[in-house]
Amino acid sequence: MSATSPLRSVLPPDIRARKGGQPLVVLTAYSTPMARLVDRHCDIVLVGDSVGMVVHGMPSTLGVTLEMMILHGRAVVRGAQKAMPVIEAAASGSLAEALAGVPDPRRPYGWRPGYEPIPLVALLQQTVVALLCGARSQAAVAQWGRERLDDDPGLLEALGLPAGRSPCVATLHRVYKQLDVEAFETALGTWLAQSETPPPATTRPTQRRREGLAVDGKVLRGSQPKREDESASVPGTYLVAAYLHGSGRVAGQVRAAGKGHELAAAKALLKQVPITGRVVTADALLTQRDIAEQIVTDRGDYLFPVDANQPALLADAEAALSPLDAC
Repeated sequence: MSATSPLRSVLPPDIRARKGGQPLVVLTAYSTPMARLVDRHCDIVLVGDSVGMVVHGMPSTLGVTLEMMILHGRAVVRGAQKAMPVIEAAASGSLAEALAGVPDPRRPYGWRPGYEPIPLVALLQQTVVALLCGARSQAAVAQWGRERLDDDPGLLEALGLPAGRSPCVATLHRVYKQLDVEAFETALGTWLAQSETPPPATTRPTQRRREGLAVDGKVLRGSQPKREDESASVPGTYLVAAYLHGSGRVAGQVRAAGKGHELAAAKALLKQVPITGRVVTADALLTQRDIAEQIVTDRGDYLFPVDANQPALLADAEAALSPLDAC
């Protein structure tokens, strides 16, 4: 087989058979039209992380995300009829590398020989990719995997899943229930921090851009179903999260003991999230002296509102910033 042979599918066995013999022709493509253009003239169509610089105008490949690689990879797969698409994944800073440190809660009892459980890293990678594609429940994550088995099994194998397999809802439920959530969130947050694009430079060379960091507490969706009898209501899961305005990601979150305990959770959260060079915003509940001092100590800034819950501070602020003083 040569690079100019009639149309046919190039599969991994064909590539392995060429080892040590006729050289392989590899061309790069980032879109369906590009893949169709080079398909007849190569054995492999490579989707490299250079897409960040060539297509998205990034200064380097550091800002290329998994979502971007999946988007361009699927576009190339649709255009390549003969050549084998290969989607590059950086060995350093990859999602798989970040998730490798999450402990596997499963125990090797009762496993069938030759049919071991799906690797935890592969299961978690499918979870992350499914969420990026819009899945919002265990059933949706499982359905996303089943659909990929039909239309794009190579994507699941690229995520580390064994050929022809995808976790069912029961498997996902068992793993999620026992998973070390804190370790998973830490690994995912580290990977997102490494993958995000640096904030754009300011127009003034001497001006330093400060990214906003919003801190707020919410009840986890679905953890507090409404009931007519309030005494029988479930307490719910309260989380305090830190959200980065520029990159649009959650930098960290801490579980609060319950309603009214957001202040203690916010203090713990601010110790975990990098504050230097950022402006922390929050509602009036977090307008507290010790929190402001903690932010300043960590070389950050803050922008807090003053409300009627602190009447003395509100009166001082109104007196100091009264528009009558400017007349």
